[in-house]
Amino acid sequence: MIATVIATTTLTPPQWWNRCVPLLLTGPLTLAGLGISLEAHGQNTLIELDHGHPHRLVYRDFGGVRVDPDRLAANGIHCPPLHGDIPQPHPHTRHTTLLAALYATVLRQLVHTLTHHYQTPADDWWRPVAEHSHRLSHTDPHLHDMIFADTWPLKATTAMRLSPDPLTNQWIRLPNPIAGHR
Repeated sequence: MIATVIATTTLTPPQWWNRCVPLLLTGPLTLAGLGISLEAHGQNTLIELDHGHPHRLVYRDFGGVRVDPDRLAANGIHCPPLHGDIPQPHPHTRHTTLLAALYATVLRQLVHTLTHHYQTPADDWWRPVAEHSHRLSHTDPHLHDMIFADTWPLKATTAMRLSPDPLTNQWIRLPNPIAGHR
């Protein structure tokens, strides 16, 4: 599907990707630095195209959002009282949700598809991800360290659903293709 979209544009595949990556990363990583982590997997993250060119990111379904009200307040943003599992003061927990959805799922699948369709090295596609991630995460050292760690988390959804407590997140770890790009 992605190759079909790219084929309809005047952009080369690398040009298309270099427009897409900032859209995918800027909003979620900026929000994460403020204390808001989105569960930015493929169902929630939509890329709006303008004549086939990546134009805007649309995020939907805030059911997986996790917020640190204290970090927001430290950044001058005051929010109403939060309830349920939305308030999350622990950055590791917030960032795990974001990394599992955006990096280990969405970006990994897109890079896999681009690599195999265009018969190019995966690193060619991961390089812009690493560059934008480095630039956008520098204000939050914990987030930066998790993005460039040796592994990324991935939600083990089937194991969760088959466990005695199917609503408690379970994670596996995948090798991080940008770990060496610090």
